[in-house]
Amino acid sequence: PVEDELRIQNFFNRYDFLSKVYLIHYFKILDRKDFVDRFEKILTVYNTYKTKAFIENPSLNSLLDIFSVKLTENRLKRKLSLKKVDLKYLQNNNFIIFPKELLE
Repeated sequence: PVEDELRIQNFFNRYDFLSKVYLIHYFKILDRKDFVDRFEKILTVYNTYKTKAFIENPSLNSLLDIFSVKLTENRLKRKLSLKKVDLKYLQNNNFIIFPKELLE
């Protein structure tokens, strides 16, 4: 629907959507330990408590539980203790896990 296309124009909505898609993809192709080592930081930004449960039992369902929270600009600022979140910060701190051109 058109409404979905308009929502995806927002930088943070697009970032949230793409992060979830790529995290699920990587979960399916990587060894569980490699996945946790590589993406624990970003999963924790989504949901600290559910990430701990996921690490104890890394299943697709526990990964999807982490995504019950939407990654908004305010959540990123609060979790990362920042005043401003932008593409450059996300790139420099390995929070971009997909081709950055998809955000532009």
